[in-house]
Amino acid sequence: MEEKRNKIVYVGFAFAHHKYTHAGYHQIKKYLQYDICIDGQWEYDFVYNKIELFPVLLRKLFRKIWKWRLVVTELICIILALVGKNLVFHVIYPENIIKYLPHIKGRNNKVVCTIHQPIAFFQSDERWQNTFKKVDKIILVSDKEIESWRIYLPNVTIKYIPHGIDSDFYRYEAKERRSQVLMVGNWLRNFKFANQVFCELKKRKKNVDIVVVTNEENFCHFTTSVKLMTNISDEELLLLYNTSALLFLPVYAFTANNALLEAASCGLPILIATDDKCRSSYLSENMITYESFDINNVIQKIIYKLENVDDKELFSMWVSKHYNWAYIAQVTNEYLIS
Repeated sequence: MEEKRNKIVYVGFAFAHHKYTHAGYHQIKKYLQYDICIDGQWEYDFVYNKIELFPVLLRKLFRKIWKWRLVVTELICIILALVGKNLVFHVIYPENIIKYLPHIKGRNNKVVCTIHQPIAFFQSDERWQNTFKKVDKIILVSDKEIESWRIYLPNVTIKYIPHGIDSDFYRYEAKERRSQVLMVGNWLRNFKFANQVFCELKKRKKNVDIVVVTNEENFCHFTTSVKLMTNISDEELLLLYNTSALLFLPVYAFTANNALLEAASCGLPILIATDDKCRSSYLSENMITYESFDINNVIQKIIYKLENVDDKELFSMWVSKHYNWAYIAQVTNEYLIS
């Protein structure tokens, strides 16, 4: 008798800053042909965003009980798992969703999780290990912590598959690059260090422009004359990537990074400041520049980049080839059904 084909189930949502944009891991849904989609967007919007239909106290009570998890989304998954067979649940943000599904996944079903946070995020709470040890497979979006994850979860299959990028949209355009430093993003950014760098940079190079694209609540970190932007369109961001001289990313730690891939896909030179030894595996150190949280060294590197503007069209083509969503979705699909 012919064995029944596994059905792949998408379980996810789009973060608020990725919703209606070309960024975010949820983009994989456009390229991987899922048989069933369980989209927790409505619940995420309720838990994390301001929706006028729901009283503030109700939202606070929900978060108090469920600790910011998308519990209804997981419940739907559990019901489907109990009544279905040969299902492969691809949970794209398990950090926000799963707790019980791996323990109650039903007959002949599997749970595969794509992990985005550094391993230290999970090691601080043993309840994560109790959940993840029941998962069938894990996808890491960085290969720097594979061995640590294998020690943490010795009986779980683990594979590195990188985050994707919409390289059709985030593309190289032959535009003149200005004397402009660009900083993009919110999560794990060292804003205090960024402000120190920008303050000193403005003293040494007065004609430099600095643009920071981030959430409005992060504006308070900056005390010098930088252009602060939030909720800009993808088209505005694309123009910044193609007209700036350098992307500056001061980060405490990172696995995948949307801004990194977006800028690289546009051929924008990149400087990453971090003290994290587990650096990105996406781009080698001959493609981008790394520096520790040392203000003088970082400023020297920034000034050098501004005075030696480098347009990386071939770099853009390489990134587009290796990280486009169509390719990432194909590799992910093969892993899910294997």
